[in-house]
Amino acid sequence: MQFVFRALLKWLTPGRLTGQVRVRHEHHNSFSSLKKQFTPLGKRILKRAEAEARRWNHEYIGTEHLLLGLLIEDDCTTANLLRAFNANARQLVLRVVRLISSGPDAVTLVRLRLLPQVRKAIHNASAAVHASGGKKVEAKHLLLALLSDSESLAYHVFKSSGIEPDGARHWLLGLG
Repeated sequence: MQFVFRALLKWLTPGRLTGQVRVRHEHHNSFSSLKKQFTPLGKRILKRAEAEARRWNHEYIGTEHLLLGLLIEDDCTTANLLRAFNANARQLVLRVVRLISSGPDAVTLVRLRLLPQVRKAIHNASAAVHASGGKKVEAKHLLLALLSDSESLAYHVFKSSGIEPDGARHWLLGLG
């Protein structure tokens, strides 16, 4: 399943190599400083989100990248949620891809900056874990955080796919 999504995303990415590569060191909050709060799957989702941001030549990681990470990474929680709402990951990936555009140049940053909405989502996911007595952020917590923010691209992608974010949140909360 991962191979299909990766191949699909690779095919959908516009040709954007102009030969210009910018290398900069960024000292904004990055995923690397947050990874100890995540389960192994959570870490893979963060890595996938960062890889998607780099692949699209973005100097930042937004909720769109985090959603792509959740959709592409093999994760039972996301797959079960989509199945429960008669949707599929491919459909949502295509919606995300239609909404984002490629950056102008190939950019190689040591650390990509996290947009405020991603920092907020990670903070909310972490708060949910601690409130429930858990120790590490899982895919479920990231999904809950994205679906709780009506300003996030992820929220709108779910809604435009016929998945009511409130219903999806309640479904996720029912997992315990």
